[in-house]
Amino acid sequence: MTRLAILALAATLTPASAQMVCNEVPEMLAELASRYGEHPLSSGVSLSGRHVIITTNPERGTWSFLVIMPDGQSCMAAAGTDWKMLPQGEPM
Repeated sequence: MTRLAILALAATLTPASAQMVCNEVPEMLAELASRYGEHPLSSGVSLSGRHVIITTNPERGTWSFLVIMPDGQSCMAAAGTDWKMLPQGEPM
């Protein structure tokens, strides 16, 4: 499924019917690198204790937000375009 199709589908789903695209972390990162030229930019831990990874391709402006589930699967929670790095302290 292409990124555009995934995003279009995700935009029409309600939370109860939404199904995330999930895979093992290395496979998900390899797929994002291969298809979109995205590489990890940052990672952290959410307030709920889940590990998260943001991947980006600064040349194309694409980005993906992955959530690592307790079973080790990484799931694409969001993806998009027009990613921009802002200088620290600069308002949006």
